[in-house]
Amino acid sequence: MASGFLKYGLRSHVLMAACGAEEYAREFEGRGFFTKGLLDALEEVDADKVTYKALIKRIRPLPV
Repeated sequence: MASGFLKYGLRSHVLMAACGAEEYAREFEGRGFFTKGLLDALEEVDADKVTYKALIKRIRPLPV
């Protein structure tokens, strides 16, 4: 559970992150791979008509 959400639950929030608290996100030339993938996926859909689950499935595999 992300800090700050413990007392509220996640009923009204969805946390999407490139990595966990003890990990590091990967970047290329100052841009995050996860953020780029998320923005690309959002450009392909109507943001007000897509579920979080469907959006996550649209994110292309990230480089390892």
